[in-house]
Amino acid sequence: MENNWYTIQNVETVDSPSIALYLEHLKYNINEMVSLVEGKTERLMPHIKTNKMPKVMELLLHAGISNFKASTISEAEIAAEAGANAVLIAHQLVGPKINRFLRLIKQFPNTQFSTILDNVDSAEVLNQKAQEKGLTVNIYILTSTTG
Repeated sequence: MENNWYTIQNVETVDSPSIALYLEHLKYNINEMVSLVEGKTERLMPHIKTNKMPKVMELLLHAGISNFKASTISEAEIAAEAGANAVLIAHQLVGPKINRFLRLIKQFPNTQFSTILDNVDSAEVLNQKAQEKGLTVNIYILTSTTG
């Protein structure tokens, strides 16, 4: 690849702030990611916050990557809309986020959603709200290893 591949030729026409994507480099990086797991894309779970862009999601899905992590309900929705198989919300949901999460599960039945919990009280709240809506929620439980 050439030395100044990142130089924008028409920088005076680019609104600011903007994001610049270099398609060939993006595709190269996706292919490298897939090759690192020897094509076993089910082992990959890239974080949506690194791109938050449906077009990038499409490239990842086209490469066979269909499992993602998200920091927000909005990021999880981007992945589901793009056709993700599974989305892990990588933090514990509290308050109104629980109801948004449950709505997301209903809205996108073809995407398997999960979240992380670190205490029984949160698990009970999530379970109660899910049961009220006739839903089952996949969770990961974090435990402390310190004694």
